Amino acid sequence: LEENHIRATEDISIPGTSGITFNFDYLISGYKDIPTRFIKTLSNPNNSLFAKAALTDILQTREIRENSTFYVFLNDISSNDKEVQIKPEIEELFSEKDIKSVPFTKRDSVVKELIA
Repeated sequence: LEENHIRATEDISIPGTSGITFNFDYLISGYKDIPTRFIKTLSNPNNSLFAKAALTDILQTREIRENSTFYVFLNDISSNDKEVQIKPEIEELFSEKDIKSVPFTKRDSVVKELIA
């Protein structure tokens, strides 16, 4: 984000509809017709428990923060710098709920919408 001069706030806690507070790695403020963007990161994207937890956080928050867009950045680079294939069902879990999942190696594809 800093490389692309995107102003973001780190480590944000937002109360969800249940009253439980949910954490997001980054928040990019919205303005007028520009939605607020929330970002979660998954270091182990093929772990379905982590993916489901992120999904719950987003769904609970979305009900309160309606004019918002949600992103999940999926780490698709292994510890030995090789690309990891993300399970299609993990990406589908997010896309079915209109959440943008972005493999880390394709992060440049969303820079323009994060800047706007």
